[in-house]
Amino acid sequence: MPEFIYEYKNQYKLLTIKPDVSVEELDELYNKSRVVVVPLLSGAGVKGKVIEAMAKGVPVVGTPIAFEGMVKDDTFIYEGDETPGAMIDRIMATYNDREMWERYVAFGKKYVSENFNKEGMKRVFEKIIG
Repeated sequence: MPEFIYEYKNQYKLLTIKPDVSVEELDELYNKSRVVVVPLLSGAGVKGKVIEAMAKGVPVVGTPIAFEGMVKDDTFIYEGDETPGAMIDRIMATYNDREMWERYVAFGKKYVSENFNKEGMKRVFEKIIG
């Protein structure tokens, strides 16, 4: 992790930095979290931590890159935010609006169960392998 990330700890007293956690610690963090923020500027394909957060029932707010590679149809409700101001607004709305929060939780769990399951993986590998 770049050193400048640790410098934020001095500036933002409530910030906790955990570069390496166990599965148990990560589950505990998901259980305590109301929103996961994914401000990616680059990357490719589906982001595992986005899917993981959705599966754990924690809404995700991120840039368009955070949701890249995910199958989207007219029911897909996650939107990436292009500017810091838009992202802040969505974080606050998701955090404070119980109905919105519950909609994101329900959608995330359903989306993951329908799109990232053993049968789906089996179909993908059958296509690849033949």
